Amino acid sequence: MPKFNDLADPSARLATVTVSSFTTDTPLSKTSHMTESGVKKVEEHRPIVAAELFGYELHAPRFHDRLFPPENEFYTKDCIHDYLQESPFYDWKKRRWSIVPQKPAKEKDLYEPFEQLIESVLQHFKFDTTRSVSQSFDANLPHQALSDVPKQADPELKSSPDIVVIGRSKIETEIGYNFRPALEGQEDSEFKPSYRNIVTPFEVKLDSSFTKKENFGQISVYARQLFIQQHNRKFVFTVLLSQKRAQLYLFDRSGACYSNVIDINKDAAAFVRVILGVCSPICADVGFDTDIYWSTHHRRHIRTLDANQNKTVYEIKGKDGQPYCHRETIMGRGTMCWKVDDGLLVKDQWTSEARTPESELLERAKGLAFVGQMVSFVTGASTAQLRSFHKLENDTSDKNEGKKIFDNRLFRRVTLKNGGKPLEDFDTPEEVLYALRDAIQGHKNLWDKGILHRDISVNNILIAHSGKVQQRGTLIDLDMAISIDRTKNLAGTHRTGTYVFQSVSVLSKARPGFENRHPHDYLDDLESFLYVLCWIAQRFENPGNLRKDPPPYFEKWKATPYDNAEDSKVAFFIGRKLPSTSLFFGPIFDTLIEEFRLFLSEKVLDKYRSRDTTFPALESLKDVAQEHYNEVLAIFDKAIFAMEADEGFKARTRLPPPEECKTPEKNGTTHRRRSGRIEERRKAVPYFRPEVERAEGQGGTSGKKAKAKKGKGKGSQA
Repeated sequence: MPKFNDLADPSARLATVTVSSFTTDTPLSKTSHMTESGVKKVEEHRPIVAAELFGYELHAPRFHDRLFPPENEFYTKDCIHDYLQESPFYDWKKRRWSIVPQKPAKEKDLYEPFEQLIESVLQHFKFDTTRSVSQSFDANLPHQALSDVPKQADPELKSSPDIVVIGRSKIETEIGYNFRPALEGQEDSEFKPSYRNIVTPFEVKLDSSFTKKENFGQISVYARQLFIQQHNRKFVFTVLLSQKRAQLYLFDRSGACYSNVIDINKDAAAFVRVILGVCSPICADVGFDTDIYWSTHHRRHIRTLDANQNKTVYEIKGKDGQPYCHRETIMGRGTMCWKVDDGLLVKDQWTSEARTPESELLERAKGLAFVGQMVSFVTGASTAQLRSFHKLENDTSDKNEGKKIFDNRLFRRVTLKNGGKPLEDFDTPEEVLYALRDAIQGHKNLWDKGILHRDISVNNILIAHSGKVQQRGTLIDLDMAISIDRTKNLAGTHRTGTYVFQSVSVLSKARPGFENRHPHDYLDDLESFLYVLCWIAQRFENPGNLRKDPPPYFEKWKATPYDNAEDSKVAFFIGRKLPSTSLFFGPIFDTLIEEFRLFLSEKVLDKYRSRDTTFPALESLKDVAQEHYNEVLAIFDKAIFAMEADEGFKARTRLPPPEECKTPEKNGTTHRRRSGRIEERRKAVPYFRPEVERAEGQGGTSGKKAKAKKGKGKGSQA
């Protein structure tokens, strides 16, 4: 398999790939994101992961031959021939593996023979210095759930691949380690199986069970955990084995691809090539992004480009080198965000070849208030390249019947200015209120610039920490955004995104025959802002703690099929009274939610009930959109005015008395010192005074101005 370096000029590689995506817009599909919650056994999780990949598992004849040709830098035909003749485990005359029982009574009878066989191959070809093999059928490897949401009360899931190949090596001598070096005194941990150090899992079955459909769900769970826990996987190999057969699987952001069944006895040379290929000592060849690596000081780094398009290396600031946030799915964008030096964020994604790159839209959004700002970007390899596809293979065999056409995805790395902390990391009610208000203003600024966001979610709204009084929230993530002046007919499209927050109209397009309903517009995104507001104010008891009895509709919004969420959200707008927020948020948020819902209710239901199939262009909605944005901003400004008049708010933002600022001297005496935190509060005080107007051009109303306009339904225009 060719090696890829994302910092190299991608044009030379892309020129050979003619695979194209036939997905006109991103499809609404099932997802395994956040599905550990509520699942008590890994057996229950397997069909969920398999369902995510349904229709995107592609059978590619002789796939293993393209990936692992008869000769490469590590072996030749003659080398493999010599190994088979010399190996005590292969009977050359009978053309079969003598170490593998022909008629095993149970699956476990095959574990040790295959472990020894794989180990023999690794030793013969000198792979054993960086790769080792281990039985892991009883290892109970812990799953990792999403790290950027509060922990749930569900038991931890675990799974056990039958056999695993473990990695331990530097990527290159002058760079660093692909796998985290063991801490002093814990060197033995490098040899213990973990989803953090597995290169490739092997699943063993009796031949009578080799073709069961449950097998795919099982190996999909392993692949998913490798993506989640290793963070820098571009693709994952798995191998399904029996006493007679083997089959190679590759999982990537386009789904899964699998080879023909290999007769391990008659085609032993091909079987050895597969073992060598999925255990390669070259980390990039087994799916790792080698631009992310560990140093000897147990710090993780990432290579990319700086603002001047020069190669640079940033240190990753996350705990234990982990990403700031990431998606848990195998398929799709695979978003991974890293906090790095200089207050920057690096965002990795795999976007559909047919989509406008996020970097183009971020370039247009440069300088817009309340919108995330780009520093640089890199475009890397595609999933077609990783699979060694050089043309679209329209396999018409019954094995691919009914499958969706391969969706080629390109790797993109974007460096961004850090817009703040996640909305779910709030410390005070006003942080939530300010951040949402400013994110809506940012959405309006994008709309005015000709861009529709289309993926409003709790993950895409940040609480700004710039210290600027006039910006307390940032709207990020334009990878699902579109230009509102594009001529493509949007009526027949539906999209993915964070479906918990999708509008009624967007969800309805998943129904057969409803694909040509209203195109996604700014009102769908405003509706999503309401769901985000409820998600925070009605689910959380206080910072970092979920309520024990949140409104039941949240579970329906998360569940599949999608008509459950659709029906629940229709009822949300028809219902007379909503559950109250927690005491932490209080009546101000109850009123805000109700007024926001009242503003949207008629618009949402009219759109839902409409059976029109022709629609005005998005550009023609600009005038009415201005009125609607101003109405929503006025609703939030009214809540802000009420919040800033609240005694609890005044107590939280009041400067502490000088006595609280005393710090001990070395000799035990004290002197008064005003901390940087207090100075930040002092700078922020003018904003908290109702009489202070917002800066020109920031939009909305504030203070007395908001009070004066109370009930008029419109705020000032940005």
